Amino acid sequence: MREPAAALRAFRLVAEHASFTRAAALLGVTPSALSQTLLQLEEHLDVRLLQRTTRRVGLTEAGRQLLARIAAPLIEIDAALDAARLQSNRPAGRITVTSPRVAASAFIEPILPEFFRLYPEITLDLRIENNVADVIGEGIDVGIRIGEKLERDMICVSLTGLVRSVVVGAPGYFLRRGRPTHPRDLVTHDCIQVTLGVLRGWPLVRCPGSRQPHHKR
Repeated sequence: MREPAAALRAFRLVAEHASFTRAAALLGVTPSALSQTLLQLEEHLDVRLLQRTTRRVGLTEAGRQLLARIAAPLIEIDAALDAARLQSNRPAGRITVTSPRVAASAFIEPILPEFFRLYPEITLDLRIENNVADVIGEGIDVGIRIGEKLERDMICVSLTGLVRSVVVGAPGYFLRRGRPTHPRDLVTHDCIQVTLGVLRGWPLVRCPGSRQPHHKR
């Protein structure tokens, strides 16, 4: 039997309707094709399941026992398949997202009320972590990254265009340490950088189209 599950469903319909014609109409096949399917099932099991006459179709004892065993499981399987089909049009289930705090505050938190309104059947598992998680190894569905640090073969979508940051300092700090007048002056200052696992230099822009990389370690 190439498709035993399909043959069992066909057998159940024939048994419930006591008719090849009605069962064939429900399955969208011809009565002769359905009859051939049931003959193959009987040959595969090496037992007669149906009593066929010119007027009606009945079950043998083996057929009654088989129907009693498969009816409930087939109903459950069909219900599960229908539920899975519904998800193709209505997203549902659990989604695990990993994101650094700064990205979660900027991109995720503002849209959460609208997201849950549109997709009430989705459970969002949001992991706020500044360490770069292993998306595949830890079973994570989506990871938000700052910069271009991506695992090989990952599919990426840009959430923003070019994001520029500025170097700032508290007035009290500048009173104590002096205000820098040139990027190289930052070498002597206490600089704070959110590394997200990787220490990067600061690309400082002096004028449009001109960059002067400065690396503060």
